[in-house]
Amino acid sequence: MTEVTDSGPDLPQVQRTSDEDEGGRGLQVVNMLCRSWGSCKTPDGKLVWAEQDLPGVHAGSSPATEWSAPPD
Repeated sequence: MTEVTDSGPDLPQVQRTSDEDEGGRGLQVVNMLCRSWGSCKTPDGKLVWAEQDLPGVHAGSSPATEWSAPPD
């Protein structure tokens, strides 16, 4: 899980964009790559979180216990 915070008061929303728009696609990318994501207001702004599956890591296990060094 990844969490980020900032002091902005507005919660993020997926934006509708056209092919000509130069921005506004960040949450579209997050939505496509992550299992789930969300946000909540905090006393200092907001927190946005995302859960992403990692290749080779089984659900419920720690990446540190699943990772192995590449062969020499």
